[in-house]
Amino acid sequence: RRVTVFTVRFDRALGVGLKLTREGALHGIGKLFGMVDVETGDPAFDDRFVVKGQPADAVRALLTPEVRSQLVSLQQHAELLEVEDDRLTAVVGWLIRDPAWIDSGLVTLARAGAALAGVAAGAGPYRR
Repeated sequence: RRVTVFTVRFDRALGVGLKLTREGALHGIGKLFGMVDVETGDPAFDDRFVVKGQPADAVRALLTPEVRSQLVSLQQHAELLEVEDDRLTAVVGWLIRDPAWIDSGLVTLARAGAALAGVAAGAGPYRR
C-alpha cells in the first residue's frame, strides 16, 4: 500500500500544546469516561475533530472560522489529518493518479497551514 505524507511545519510552535485529530469511535468512548476536548461550538468542525490543548480559550482563538473551514476542506483530501503545535500533517493512503489532485491537495494544505500560522502570529496574550 502506498502512503503519501504531506507536512507543513510552522515557523514556531503555536504555544498551546495543540493536538487535533479526526473524531473516531474510540474517542466517543473516551468522552463517556470523562476525557475532555476543546469544542469550538461549530458542529460541522466539532463532529469531525478531537482537539486538545491549553488554555482552552487560546485554542479556540486559534481555531477561527477560516481555520476551521480550511481544516474541514483539507480533511476531504486526506485519509488522516493531524495538527500539532508545530505542524500540520495530511496522509493520503491511496495512489494519486491525477496531477490536478496533487495541486488542489497541496494548495488546500498550504492554505490551512497558513491560516493557522497567521492566526497564531497575532493571537495576542496567549503567544509565548
